[in-house]
Amino acid sequence: MAQDKAKDRTDGNAYTSKNSEDDESHQMISSLFLGPHAENYEYFKSNIITILEATRDARLNYFPEDGPFISEQVQTSATFGKHTDKVGKAVKKAAELLSKQPVVVTSLCRAHVHGHEHAIITGLFYDNALQPEQCLHRS
Repeated sequence: MAQDKAKDRTDGNAYTSKNSEDDESHQMISSLFLGPHAENYEYFKSNIITILEATRDARLNYFPEDGPFISEQVQTSATFGKHTDKVGKAVKKAAELLSKQPVVVTSLCRAHVHGHEHAIITGLFYDNALQPEQCLHRS
């Protein structure tokens, strides 16, 4: 009996349904995540570039009469280069650590459990809170 109830919870969900591509809620939720095989990589990359460019453009207009605070001389200094390299290595290490455990299932689970707005914010940072098998039992 318990196995039948567990089976009912998994039938027809985005993981098992053969027609999830036609499900508008699946389409909407899918637009919020990178995807198990980085299917949405180009969309995410474009969004990150948009954020960086908008931030750059806004900062170019902050007190333009002041001139640059970080000069080319600073950027070409050995100390700047050394610390820029350290930051680059730390970012690469963080990316390696984050990529060791996929976060797709728990992000989708969080969207299902809490609503997609909550998932966008917390799904990026707290994906170890729920395991895939827990998601299937929280409907």
